[in-house]
Amino acid sequence: GTQDANNGIVTGVSTGTAAISYTNAAGCSRVFTVTVTGAMTPNTGNALVCMGQTTTLSNATSGGVWSTGALGIANVNSGTGVVTPVSVGNANITYTTTSPAACRSVTQVTVNAAMPNNTGTATVCVGNTTTLSNAVSGGTWSSSNGNVSVVGSTGVITGVTAGTSVVTYALSSGCTKTSIVTVNPLPNAIGGTFSVCEASSTTLTNSTGGGTWASSNTAVGTINSSTGAVTGLSAGTTLITYRLSTTGCQVTQQFTVNPRPAVFGGSLLVCQGSTSTLTSSPSGGVWTSSAPLIAPVSSLGVVSGTALGTANITYTQGGCFRSATVTVGVTPTTITGNHIVCYNQTSTLASTPTGHTWSSGNTAVATVNSSTGVVYGVNTGTATISYTHSNGCSATTVVTVST
Repeated sequence: GTQDANNGIVTGVSTGTAAISYTNAAGCSRVFTVTVTGAMTPNTGNALVCMGQTTTLSNATSGGVWSTGALGIANVNSGTGVVTPVSVGNANITYTTTSPAACRSVTQVTVNAAMPNNTGTATVCVGNTTTLSNAVSGGTWSSSNGNVSVVGSTGVITGVTAGTSVVTYALSSGCTKTSIVTVNPLPNAIGGTFSVCEASSTTLTNSTGGGTWASSNTAVGTINSSTGAVTGLSAGTTLITYRLSTTGCQVTQQFTVNPRPAVFGGSLLVCQGSTSTLTSSPSGGVWTSSAPLIAPVSSLGVVSGTALGTANITYTQGGCFRSATVTVGVTPTTITGNHIVCYNQTSTLASTPTGHTWSSGNTAVATVNSSTGVVYGVNTGTATISYTHSNGCSATTVVTVST
């Protein structure tokens, strides 16, 4: 807490304790320990009440006492928080705790001579619901005809047929408030194809004009708000909505985006003269190559590096497909040089094309200069020496270090 140095007013800043000192002109002082508790929770309950009725306020903090600031407007039971109106007007109802600190929460209660207006949307579409409410609790709802059905205790209204109905909210005291509820018709059903593959499109239609389109899950599929063109983005389902701008009434259709085959497994780099096996799921699809003279692919997904270049490899399954570009890269020539090196001696290895990187698979036995290919015998044993082209293709050999 902080203290005003002149008048001793302590302001709670955060929960905890603080030592407050008072020092007189003679230099004598006294220390007070001040405890700052958590902020008072707000009161809850209905703050509007009609004459002749009661409302109950409550507070999550126990042990407090209720009081009124306007006995001529409303009284409150000190223990229960039940507010009884006396006359029309406003009264501040206060809940005060004494331990561990004298904290309070104030609610202004309004006493009305008549019912307040119902609130909520008084229009609803056929087959849909809307909720009316009233600030005064404890009443029941009813409908004048079968255009709407209404739940008596909650005010949830369901549109049955197009038309209007008078909905009434009544208290046991006799206070009532009415609302005219309009039930609007739905647009016609959505037409079209209700599924696509990822990265593909289709167009939906509706014969009721004046509406807009929307997708509930734009991560799965997006839809053009005016044309109804749907684009599948990722596998899953989304709810497509066609909504009339004049009434807000809408119809929906579940739309499915079918998955493309899984991202390819296997290397997309094929060294010339070698193969790479690509995989995808689900199984049972067909593999094709856009450049079979560079990189043909078998029915099992085995890509052969026939000539330098690139090829687009496609896997099609269930009408959906996935493609990836495969590169056929240069393979370094067989490594030459002395593959036996004495302990603490060197040997120079070579491969073409030059200018790429040497590495050792066991530097505890033999190291190799990454650019020159000079191998140094560190300890007796064997080590695999690799020469890797910048494209990722490599040649390897085993070097033996002897005593």
